Amino acid sequence: VWCSWFTKEDDNKLNKWKHKLSEEFELPKEKFEIISMRDLIIPNIMDEIKTSNYNDDIMRTISLIEQYRKQKARYSK
Repeated sequence: VWCSWFTKEDDNKLNKWKHKLSEEFELPKEKFEIISMRDLIIPNIMDEIKTSNYNDDIMRTISLIEQYRKQKARYSK
């Protein structure tokens, strides 16, 4: 899995890149996945975050930021 902030490349260029990687690592092209941190990972995490009761510092921080965003929207009306 290759994760980047986002990619503006078209599917054709990404497929060529996957093909190059598959040759280099001698693995099938289908084994390589390119995902966007901005467009896929962060939105999915934000959808799953519930409270600030996480042991992981990163998850706790994301949870606190999400709660801040929700409360700010609620009280600024």
